[in-house]
Amino acid sequence: MPSRRDKKREELRERIVSTAIRLFQTQSFKSTTMEQISEVCDIARGTLYNHFSNKESIIKEYLKLTMRDRESEIVALLEDGGSTHSQLLKALMKINEWNENNKEVLRMHTSSCYNEMFTRGKNHSTGNLYNTLLRIIYQGQIAGELRSDISPESLTKHLSALYTQCFLEWISGEKPNLGKHEMEEMLQLFFFGAAKQS
Repeated sequence: MPSRRDKKREELRERIVSTAIRLFQTQSFKSTTMEQISEVCDIARGTLYNHFSNKESIIKEYLKLTMRDRESEIVALLEDGGSTHSQLLKALMKINEWNENNKEVLRMHTSSCYNEMFTRGKNHSTGNLYNTLLRIIYQGQIAGELRSDISPESLTKHLSALYTQCFLEWISGEKPNLGKHEMEEMLQLFFFGAAKQS
C-alpha cells in the first residue's frame, strides 16, 4: 500500500501533467516553457525538474496515464463481440476519437519519437495500439476469420504499419481527419490486399 508521501508525490505529478497538457493545448507546446508550468502549478522550478526533466517527459507521462483508461474503454467497447473486421473498426475509431482530442500533444510526441529514432537509434514500440490490435487479430485467427499460417504478431505489425501511415498523414496535416472511410479503406487493404476483387 502506498504511503502518504508517495500519494502526495503522485498527486503532484498528476497536477503537473494536467497543467502542462492544458497549456500545450491552449497555447502550443513550443510556446509553453518549463518555467511557466512551474509558475502555474505554484511550485519551485527545482521541484518541477525533480519530477520531469523536460516537456517531452511530461507528454510521455500523460500518454502513459491516459493509455490505461483508453485500453479499458476499448475492452468494454469490444465486449459485445462481432466479426474481426467490426472489432478492428470499433477499436480504431475509438483510438482516432482520442487522437483528435489530443492532436497537439501527439504531434509533439511523434516528432520527439522520430527524432530519437533517427538520431539515437532508439525505436519506440506501438504499445497500447499494438496490444489492442494483437488481441483482436489473435481472436480472429481462433474464430477462423483470419489466416493462421502467419503469426498474429506479424499480422499485427502489418496492420500497425498501415495505420501508422494514415496517422502520419493526419498528424502532418496531409489528411484532414481519420474517419470511418479511411479506416474502412485501410481494413479492406489489410483483409484483401491490392488484388482486384471479383
